Amino acid sequence: MTQFENRQRWTPTLVHGFCAASIALALGVMGCCQIPSSPEGAAVSAESMDQKTLDDHRAQVEAWHEERLTALRTDDGWLTLVGLSWLEGPENSIGSDPDGVVVLPPSAPDRLGTLRLNQPEAGQAGAVVLELADGQTMRADGEPVEGPQAVPLASDSAGTPTVVEVGTVSFFIIDRDGRLGVRIKDSNSDVRRDFSGIDRFPVVWDWRVEADYVPRQEPKAVEIPTALGTVSEMASPGRIRFERDGDTFELDAFATGDPSEVWFVFGDQTNTKTTYGGGRFVYAQFADGGGAGAEGKLVVDFNRAYNPPCVFTPFATCPLPTPENRLALAVEAGEKVYGSAAH
Repeated sequence: MTQFENRQRWTPTLVHGFCAASIALALGVMGCCQIPSSPEGAAVSAESMDQKTLDDHRAQVEAWHEERLTALRTDDGWLTLVGLSWLEGPENSIGSDPDGVVVLPPSAPDRLGTLRLNQPEAGQAGAVVLELADGQTMRADGEPVEGPQAVPLASDSAGTPTVVEVGTVSFFIIDRDGRLGVRIKDSNSDVRRDFSGIDRFPVVWDWRVEADYVPRQEPKAVEIPTALGTVSEMASPGRIRFERDGDTFELDAFATGDPSEVWFVFGDQTNTKTTYGGGRFVYAQFADGGGAGAEGKLVVDFNRAYNPPCVFTPFATCPLPTPENRLALAVEAGEKVYGSAAH
């Protein structure tokens, strides 16, 4: 994981720093729809579509949603995220002791060991070393480790972080703009055990919006606020335009690392009412083999708009919509707000 949380394992391309049939369904899109586009990109209302096309579209959205729920419920899904501790200095105690620096759930040992920062450069592999206390045991990337022993921990800035497991508890190092922290998960979390699904708007064909994509000569560095109060940058290769009820709307598109798709962090007039106040995410694939570097058409299916991880846990570092991506429009499609985030 790198900068922001959107999908289960993949995040957007960053300034500094998938089609759809993949496991990214945890928080992303499911496969490119096999629903026909309208002639010359013209908008098509539900009234003009045959029933089979409407039924196929609804079935695809429902299947996407079911796979998303399945991925959320996995042992390391967002429902298991129970903590985030920032490293404060060269040495940071870690364990279930509430007076420690990095506090793990009660099922973990009182003092597992010490997290030591070996290098001042944040994000380098080995910059953080876990000095496992004598007599303690754990697994690092699936391999058993017995203390006393020093184990280098790669952060998520290098790609896949080193995952440490102690019983149902796991943790790894994250790097957020050079600040190192410990993300803590528990497969036995209350949120995971109590999860019963996410309320949604009905699937409506008319919220499957065909848009014009306008690329930029060079990706634009967009400053993005986050739910943790920080500001970072994401690369926007272009912008989309679409019409709704006679009005034209625009959104900055963000890169994903896959040139055949883009994603959006957007706000709309349902936020804080029926949807999450921090906005929602949605992905779109280019039609006819197009890509983020050329003008073209894409379909943004707002029926697949979904909540960021911050709706489930206060420990995720989610991006928020920029002013340019707040629509003067009520997008009554996709996921509604979840649980306590409604208040």
